[in-house]
Amino acid sequence: MNALEIPLVGIALVAVWWAIRLFDKGREAQDALLLKLPIAGKILRVAGTAIFARSVQIMAESGVTLLDALDTSAKIVTNLRLRRRVNEAREKIVAGSSLAASLEGAKEFMPMLRHMAAVGEVSGSLPSAFEETAHFHELILAITIKRLGILVEPVMIVVTGVIVGFVYIAFFMALFAIATAG
Repeated sequence: MNALEIPLVGIALVAVWWAIRLFDKGREAQDALLLKLPIAGKILRVAGTAIFARSVQIMAESGVTLLDALDTSAKIVTNLRLRRRVNEAREKIVAGSSLAASLEGAKEFMPMLRHMAAVGEVSGSLPSAFEETAHFHELILAITIKRLGILVEPVMIVVTGVIVGFVYIAFFMALFAIATAG
């Protein structure tokens, strides 16, 4: 590959990725793939769980029915795989299942969500159980992002050093080439 083909291949891959996202099934498949990635997937799962728990908690405290809260929460969650799981849970609740049982198949959410939903249903304090869940996952998310930043910082320093060193060496090689040619 020459220097022109590498950026063109990169642009083509981004264009294909973006074209697949235009269709709901393609976007859901990509979102499911993103949730399975080692580091980014965990961050997306924790963030999705926190957003879902916080939105249900706020709406339940406001007096919104659980079905309406789930419907609105599904629209708030941007990951289509998570949104599908929320909609499936809503359908199971309409069919007569409990919230905890309906979230049992939603493995994309963090496990604590299902357990706290069960605790909230049994104790009759679903909003406070979801508040604790959201708070916990928001804390985990902040810690994870901070750790990721700490890990990425040295890598960025090394990469920047390599680039600056390459430019520095190239400059002096050109300068020596001019001096020896003249």
